[in-house]
Amino acid sequence: MRLPKKCRVLVTAIGAPPGRNAVRALLKHENVEVIGADASALANYPYAIQTFVLPKAASDSFPAAILRLAEEQKIDLLLPCIEDEVLRLADFQEEFHRRGIALFLPKKSTLLSLVDKELLQQIAEKAGVPFLKSIRIESLADLEKLSPSEALVTKPLIAYGAKGVRIHAKSALDRKGIEEDLQKYGALLAQTYVPGGDGSMHLHCAFYDRHGRQRLNFQSYSTKTLFAFGGPATAGTSIWDDTLDEIFQKIMAQVPHWVGPIVLEFKKHAETGIYYIMDANPRIWGYSSLADDAGIPFPLAYLLETQNLPYQPETYLLGAELTRQPDQSDETIFRFADGREESISRKGLPKSIWVGGQASDFQKTASVDQRVFVSSAAPPPSGLAADTLWLRTQEGRAWEEDLYLAALATNASQIFWPGGEIDFHDLQAKAWKAYSSTK
Repeated sequence: MRLPKKCRVLVTAIGAPPGRNAVRALLKHENVEVIGADASALANYPYAIQTFVLPKAASDSFPAAILRLAEEQKIDLLLPCIEDEVLRLADFQEEFHRRGIALFLPKKSTLLSLVDKELLQQIAEKAGVPFLKSIRIESLADLEKLSPSEALVTKPLIAYGAKGVRIHAKSALDRKGIEEDLQKYGALLAQTYVPGGDGSMHLHCAFYDRHGRQRLNFQSYSTKTLFAFGGPATAGTSIWDDTLDEIFQKIMAQVPHWVGPIVLEFKKHAETGIYYIMDANPRIWGYSSLADDAGIPFPLAYLLETQNLPYQPETYLLGAELTRQPDQSDETIFRFADGREESISRKGLPKSIWVGGQASDFQKTASVDQRVFVSSAAPPPSGLAADTLWLRTQEGRAWEEDLYLAALATNASQIFWPGGEIDFHDLQAKAWKAYSSTK
């Protein structure tokens, strides 16, 4: 699609699948210029776009920093792709709007009604759909409220990507783990464990316009997840289930004036087949490329809505299958009734790292041939492969730790030092020693 005028979009969290998906979905369209940002200097993206490092969302400097960046880059739309930033930015929408920068989010109270897992279950109960009895845990004394005769799950009230989720077998409550989680998250939610493995996690995704009207719909289920109990999907298939849609509509009917994307995550009970609401994501999600490939372009709809440009609800292909590899490359396969197969493939992250030495700061720049370099000085030596990341480590930190973190972030298969190739296992041991010494 070609937009009638140029639009500059700032996408955050490009070091995670939601941000990467949003970037590559928008880059397919003409007259769309994409700028990337992430809170991690080690985050990288496999396409040649200009990127910046931002403070973490919890930092006092975050709102001013991202507003300043958006103004300097003449951004038309800010597209946050992680919960921390969505929740923080909801308090500053008017400030962005006054500067002519579109930021399309529900009110903070509306966001919390779904993102807070305790409030989400209360809404499900009010809507008359299946819900999980939840007990708030604020101290170890609250554990006496739990039944030892059933498997339980404890989780933070607000988190994403299955962070802080802990499974407890019957009569085997992990008190030490809960104590650690309470110190880290402040409060937890205890719920009955819903059995179900691969294929049990289902998503209902929707997009609402500025008037609170639902414009887009998409459903999928995860055929493979990062964890045995669920969590982020690494493979999924597009579907349509009327029962899932009915539950979704009843829940959203309890939410006042939602705008933008919303993803409700359900787990299908392995024995009863009942869908239980588990989580809500107020953003582009981890494998939204499946929806884009199947015919529902969520990031594009986001842009068109904020720029007052028309778009129409679309139908989508059922049975499209997406698989994401550890290096973040992925492929969507379409199988047709006549036996034909078609596929869409996307490249992953750099597979090699060149380490150039010490530097006092990180400044990320993009070059030709899809190469991404992290540097603050001259470009790396010639002759490096096109999928090489050049890293300068931060002063004051052990280079082994920085390099190991970079290797994990990029799924690097080779690491080069000016003196030659580094043994990865030796690096891992040094990095862990350096990391442990700071804790």
